[in-house]
Amino acid sequence: MHFANYVEAYNLNDESAKGAFLTDDIVLEGAHGSFQGKQAVLSFFADGHREAKEHLRPRVVVREGDYVMAEFDAEFVAKKDFAADSMLGRLSEGEAAKLRFFGVYKLRDGLICEMRLAVWPHPERIEPF
Repeated sequence: MHFANYVEAYNLNDESAKGAFLTDDIVLEGAHGSFQGKQAVLSFFADGHREAKEHLRPRVVVREGDYVMAEFDAEFVAKKDFAADSMLGRLSEGEAAKLRFFGVYKLRDGLICEMRLAVWPHPERIEPF
């Protein structure tokens, strides 16, 4: 698996494109809880993308055996207003912000079977893209 291809598919905001890189029994753990199974993970992604356009920009990607570790800038443009207690802080429709996150991805047979995600707590305002 080429991790850059997964990131490219993720940035399409097309759940079927993302799903091609995930095992049926994938487990995602992060600040928003745990999700088990491809459909649950894809639904979690789809829910977020209904509220904001998202684009991942890898800063560092390291692969060791069956693991990929990656640091990203995740950029968002709000499709609706966000409350102050959201992950992005208070954000009005059309405004943009980015935050940094780190992911550990475990691979099995060339597909992602586990994701563990952590987010830096302070988003930064940016120009919409």
